[in-house]
Amino acid sequence: MMLTRGTAIAFSLLAITNNLSAETLPLGCYTNNYDKAHLAKHKGQTITSIKLRIENSETPSDSRIKMTAYYDVTLRGKGKQKWGEGADCTSGPGAWNCQIECDGGGFELIEDAKGLTLINTRGFRVTLDGCGENSLMIEPEPGNRRFRLSKSELSACK
Repeated sequence: MMLTRGTAIAFSLLAITNNLSAETLPLGCYTNNYDKAHLAKHKGQTITSIKLRIENSETPSDSRIKMTAYYDVTLRGKGKQKWGEGADCTSGPGAWNCQIECDGGGFELIEDAKGLTLINTRGFRVTLDGCGENSLMIEPEPGNRRFRLSKSELSACK
C-alpha cells in the first residue's frame, strides 16, 4: 500500500510530537499563592496556596511517559498547616493524567509557555499524614476546579 504525501507527513508529525513530549517532561517546581483580592472574588476556593513538585519516574510497560507529582497546599480556615500528597502521572492526549495515592482521586496537568494548569477532575485528597485519617477531599466544584501554577525555583517546593 502506498502512502500519499499528506499521510506520510501526518505520520512524521505524529512521531515528532511523541518524541517531543517524551523529552519535555514538565519537571521542577510550580507554585501559586492566591492573594486576598483573588480569594475575595473566588469565595468557594478552598486552596489558598499550592506547591507542585514534579519528578521523573520510570516508564511503565505500556510505553507511556510517567512522572510523579508531589503537592503541598494551605487551605482556607485551616491556618498555615501544609496538607499534601503524591500522585503518579502518565502522558495522555494533551494532558498528564494523575492518580493520587491511596484512591485519593485525580487531576490533569496541562502545560503551556507560562506554566501549568491543574484541573481537578475527580476530586483530590489532601492529607496531613499520608493515607491516614487526617485527610480532606477537595471536590471539583467551581471554586476548586482549575489552579494556575507558575514555574518557580526548585527551592520554593521544599
